[in-house]
Amino acid sequence: MAAPLLVPHDCAPADVLPPLLHSSCHSYSYSYSLTLLAKGWTIVRRKISGSGRVKVAIYITFFLQASISLQIWRFYGFNPATEMYFYTTTPGIVMIFLRVYATMWFWYACYTTMHNYSRKAHFYRKFLVIFTLWFVAIPVMILVTNSVAATSRSGFMSTWELVLLGVGQFILLAMYVKRGRCCCCC
Repeated sequence: MAAPLLVPHDCAPADVLPPLLHSSCHSYSYSYSLTLLAKGWTIVRRKISGSGRVKVAIYITFFLQASISLQIWRFYGFNPATEMYFYTTTPGIVMIFLRVYATMWFWYACYTTMHNYSRKAHFYRKFLVIFTLWFVAIPVMILVTNSVAATSRSGFMSTWELVLLGVGQFILLAMYVKRGRCCCCC
């Protein structure tokens, strides 16, 4: 998910829009990576089936286009008189629903991979639990952020999103490395 900072309307689009788009694309590309791993790519198989590749391509394209569109909507639809926090705006609510949908897709991909490749079920059980928590952490933090003062919500949420992204990447790295060797193909 993109950083929830609302932008001052007196800034030029060239100054504000690229960081918003970059943040959004970075977060969603990590979600795509997790989904590809959940489908078993590089863990239990070299290639995803043809129909699976088409579904993943549609999923990635849809989420990328939605993410970019929501960030543009966020910038041009910003009203400083009525909106102080990104996740109370319509683009923010749509992003929350996209995150929930991505979590369901992730669950389905993990479940089918565990069912089809039972020898990696131990890895995928840990993977499913840890990264389900990662996917759900942002919506939970949005609820927690409602108890923070309105003027500090954006900074609080931005910090948590960056921390969660870093922790998620570190955990994924730690899951790959086992006893001093890469365990991604064993």
